[in-house]
Amino acid sequence: MQAKLYTDGSSDYKKGLIGSGFVVLDSNGNILYEGSKSIDNEKLIKYNNVAGEIMACCYGIEKCIELGIKQVTIYVDYNGLIHWYNGSWRTKNDFTKMYVEMLRRYSKYIQFDFVKVKGHSGDKYNDMVDMLAKKSIKEF
Repeated sequence: MQAKLYTDGSSDYKKGLIGSGFVVLDSNGNILYEGSKSIDNEKLIKYNNVAGEIMACCYGIEKCIELGIKQVTIYVDYNGLIHWYNGSWRTKNDFTKMYVEMLRRYSKYIQFDFVKVKGHSGDKYNDMVDMLAKKSIKEF
């Protein structure tokens, strides 16, 4: 099965919360799963919304694996997710190094590639995951 995964992250530095949102679509554009999670972790808040971006990508890929998806195109609005994984940006801290290591592990179970989308540009699913990420923080 082939699918699309949209991911986005958010943060609220004052509350010390990270938010993540993701949606999995089948090849016909039907929603297979939508999810959001908030993360309360003092060590991650210093990365602001980048932490949410990373966590959303990881949560989304894990859900795709759980759903039995074998190939997914991941749509992100933050370039770092793409550049850290492909090696064109250096991973300068333990968190981004962990992100790349996680994606390498996931690649044993699922094939994936990335597409950069412009945030807040009217892309239906990018807007949806942005809202899910923000909502996860507000509900905490």
